[in-house]
Amino acid sequence: MAAELEIGDVRVEFVAEYVLKTLRIKGDKWTKMYVIDDNKQLCLDFFDKPDSQTLVIAITAAGGLTVMNEWPAQFKQKAVSLVQSMEFFLKFTV
Repeated sequence: MAAELEIGDVRVEFVAEYVLKTLRIKGDKWTKMYVIDDNKQLCLDFFDKPDSQTLVIAITAAGGLTVMNEWPAQFKQKAVSLVQSMEFFLKFTV
């Protein structure tokens, strides 16, 4: 499913696959979200920077996807949250 999206980064493909299955959405929603440079950068920062420990991907009211670093104060749509621990980051960067 996510392999068909031609993302090029295994880590992002894993997240895409998880989001698509969990939220039960089609791959075109992920593609529309990921082609926006700010969204792509938030996803990559989650993997590359130790201070970015949370990634929230949510369905908007219009039916698209949005990416955030933290949970919003009030949110009524479906969302997926990914959290990484500092120990995990240190293992794979050393």
